[in-house]
Amino acid sequence: FIDFEMADSDGKLHKISEYIGKGKVVLLDFWASWCGPCMREVPSIKKIYDKYKDKGFEIVGISFDNKKENWMKARTDKNMNWIHLSDIKGWKSLAAPMYGVNSIPCTLLIDKDGTILQRNIFGDELEGKLAELLK
Repeated sequence: FIDFEMADSDGKLHKISEYIGKGKVVLLDFWASWCGPCMREVPSIKKIYDKYKDKGFEIVGISFDNKKENWMKARTDKNMNWIHLSDIKGWKSLAAPMYGVNSIPCTLLIDKDGTILQRNIFGDELEGKLAELLK
């Protein structure tokens, strides 16, 4: 994975290496509040997160929102209770070119050692892979 630094909702900067390569399987989830497909995917991601968060799974959401209030409202309304970072730059986000993100939702499943295992994994496929990795 490629490390980068971005702020949480309180403005505190975090490197994604604080979460990745630390012995947990991590889903790097690129999304935005204005993205219909992203918002439709949230219930599935939330169900999977709630099932596996205590078994070595973490999600780091990277928002491509342009307005902090929209980012915060979506997180609250959808009860997205995992780690969230954003530079509030929309498609000009630092992370977009680093990871070749040109459409969202976009996910990267990253193994415990920081190796990217799969791109754009969702729903049942994600849950099956986590069951295999976190047995």
